[in-house]
Amino acid sequence: MAAGFAVLFALDGMPLYFLYADWRGLLHKYHSIGGPESILSLSQSPWLGLERYRDGRSLKSWRVDRVFDPSSPGVAVAVQSYLGYDVAEVRAKVGAFLRQ
Repeated sequence: MAAGFAVLFALDGMPLYFLYADWRGLLHKYHSIGGPESILSLSQSPWLGLERYRDGRSLKSWRVDRVFDPSSPGVAVAVQSYLGYDVAEVRAKVGAFLRQ
């Protein structure tokens, strides 16, 4: 199953890096299978409208310090553009953390 999955990606024009790493026995040495928060941390992203969150999450209440904490899950968060937040406000919220 895994080999067929890798071949599928290779045929779709994806990088052959993972095929080569698997062939050399290095895939599990340098990579791991993560959970739902391992890349995009939706639990820390202003992704839905305010009314959809039990915690009342909005740009104003967004705890950006938790996003940049070393123990935080994931490596990325997303602020959905359809929510209509002003770009300058988003920049102000995360700017101090990006300059460190």
